[in-house]
Amino acid sequence: MKLKNLAVATAAAALLATGASAASLSLIGSGYASQTISNYDLAPDLNGKTVTFLTGAAKNTTNGLYLDGAAKITYTFIGSEAGNLNYSASASNSWSIFETDAIGTTRMSTQLSSGLLKFSFETDEPVVNQGEIRNHGVAVPNSPDFAIGYYTDGTSWYAMFDDLAQNDRDFDDFVLRIDIAPVPIPAAGFLLLGGLGAMGAVARRRKKS
Repeated sequence: MKLKNLAVATAAAALLATGASAASLSLIGSGYASQTISNYDLAPDLNGKTVTFLTGAAKNTTNGLYLDGAAKITYTFIGSEAGNLNYSASASNSWSIFETDAIGTTRMSTQLSSGLLKFSFETDEPVVNQGEIRNHGVAVPNSPDFAIGYYTDGTSWYAMFDDLAQNDRDFDDFVLRIDIAPVPIPAAGFLLLGGLGAMGAVARRRKKS
């Protein structure tokens, strides 16, 4: 019976590891619109692509970019062509990226359960254009001039901010590339699996003798 329990525990650990590698990103909810972008200097490969977006008026807690499973998430700064001072931040402010940061700046976080990715785009200056649109929540103010756009090339996702300045829908006011990877098994997990294997070997030797 003990050996059976050990086998179950080992199998469960293996399943957890497999589950982490199966995480994926997708858009959920409703309220989306779409637009084809052109003359896109920040990422030329996106020229002619169709961006799916949510305005500030349509953004709520049930739509946005959704993670199905656990994953390590990397946010990479692609660039910004805005007259405002814009930035991106995590829900807990554990990381932020400003438009003055170098192109290619990365921030990483780990999300252990399914849910909307917890990041936002924000405008700090000028005061008249201050606001925030959250992938995991609502926009403040909930203006239709705000927008957050999404596009995937099949490998990475792009999140694109349209601030309150011009309502030009060019989606270049702040752009992030988002990539996910499996959550590594903690070192303690490897030790546990090794210990379970050793105990099983000892039990087998005793049974033979």
